[in-house]
Amino acid sequence: MFILAAVAMLASVASLQAQRLAFGLKAGYSSTQFTTDNLSIPTVSGIKDDAGNGYLVGAFARVKLFGDLSLQPELYYAKKKGEATYTFATGTETQEIDINSWNIPLLAHFSLIDLKLLRVYAVTGPVVSILSSNTSVLLNQSYKESAKSSNWGYQLGGGVEVWKIGVDARYEWGLNNVAEGTDDVTFDRKSNMFTLALTYRIFGL
Repeated sequence: MFILAAVAMLASVASLQAQRLAFGLKAGYSSTQFTTDNLSIPTVSGIKDDAGNGYLVGAFARVKLFGDLSLQPELYYAKKKGEATYTFATGTETQEIDINSWNIPLLAHFSLIDLKLLRVYAVTGPVVSILSSNTSVLLNQSYKESAKSSNWGYQLGGGVEVWKIGVDARYEWGLNNVAEGTDDVTFDRKSNMFTLALTYRIFGL
């Protein structure tokens, strides 16, 4: 009798937690544009920044706070690629920017439509990116570019869930300079990124 009561209590707690907590996986496409300004090379007369294609893969959690508002922390690995073309009097040189990072958003999740099998939501909040690797080389391998170890951004987006599968779209604005330049070259560089990801909610909510 005691065992049955304990099992019933655990089942009740698990059911309650499932109503307030969710966990899932996500993976998708990213398009990043790095903006380059204030380059300390007098012979450069112009800079053209182009977006590059990358990817992201990771996980998310969702904790119901009250009403239609939940807290959604995430952790995902992202490859961010872009190009910067520098114009000289003698021609142009293109730099490929390739930065990999661990990203930790802390988002407010707003449920806009909840029909159980169909859900529409919006998310917004800050994100910190922690550098994993950087293979960017400035100006035809003349200078090894140095990237900052961590950077801040702000995300805004939304998505649709059908059953446990969803599509999530966001835009991320970089809030600080992501590069430190080199001993001989300095510049300002920020990253703005669009992501489109598939999500799978494993359990909860």
